[in-house]
Amino acid sequence: MSRSHAGSLLLLLGLAVCWGYNWVVMKIGLHDAGPVAFAAIRCLGGAIILGCVLLALRRSFKIVEPWTVAAIGLLQTALAQGLIAMALSGGQAGKSAVLNYTLPVWVMILGFLFLKERPRLMQWLATAVAFGGVMVMTFLNETTISLAPIFLALSASICWGAGTVVTQSLMRRHNGRIDTVVLTAWQLFIGGVVLTALAFIVPEAPLHWTTSLVLALLYNVGPASAVAFLLWFMLQQRIEANVLSLIVLIVPLVGIAAGWLQLGERPTGPDAIGMALILAGIAVMVVSQRRKLPVTAQAEG
Repeated sequence: MSRSHAGSLLLLLGLAVCWGYNWVVMKIGLHDAGPVAFAAIRCLGGAIILGCVLLALRRSFKIVEPWTVAAIGLLQTALAQGLIAMALSGGQAGKSAVLNYTLPVWVMILGFLFLKERPRLMQWLATAVAFGGVMVMTFLNETTISLAPIFLALSASICWGAGTVVTQSLMRRHNGRIDTVVLTAWQLFIGGVVLTALAFIVPEAPLHWTTSLVLALLYNVGPASAVAFLLWFMLQQRIEANVLSLIVLIVPLVGIAAGWLQLGERPTGPDAIGMALILAGIAVMVVSQRRKLPVTAQAEG
């Protein structure tokens, strides 16, 4: 194995651990914080860290199309992060991770509707398989489950997908010449401000500043945001977009394993079958996208 491939593998493993394990960290942190407040602190903390990085590198904070970036921040940060935190507060970490990573399905559908992209037959079949997995997880469980966390996790993924489509459109208009670090910093900041405002409006339990909450927040603004995004940007320079999208499916697998080992969230039979169908469908979909697409600056973890 060449040094380049070994380096890419280490970066990928670091990203999978940072984002995959964060599903468990968020679940633990949400015991002592309302989901909206938790998401707000995470986003603003990540924005501050990336802002410091930009200052240290003496790079401009100037962005193009501020209203478009604001829309990305609303969809991809405020709504997606807020909804996934709400899903985690009442659902399982591993299941929420898999449902959230239905992203390629929503990007394909929204791209078809708004960007006039024509999916291949294999992509439609992969979508059907992934949706079949969702249906199995939702309606074939032998135990009584709440549908709210499933709905919230899927809604978060749809918002993330919508933000991705808007980002792709922005990238195309500017031929990909967008500073992804600046874009991510701004969308985290905008999303964090919106979530902070909502935290004062939405009724939820007050923050309890326990050690576990502080550690969870530190992990979210550090390894899960600043470090993970740095790894993500580095991987974008080394691996093609489609290949990277497929490999990043390791993230929900890490979330499932960590939730099982640390939180005792053992998947039921239908859950296991449903998650396998979802991951298989997404893998087929990503492989079928042969042309190189721009990788969005923001990912969920």
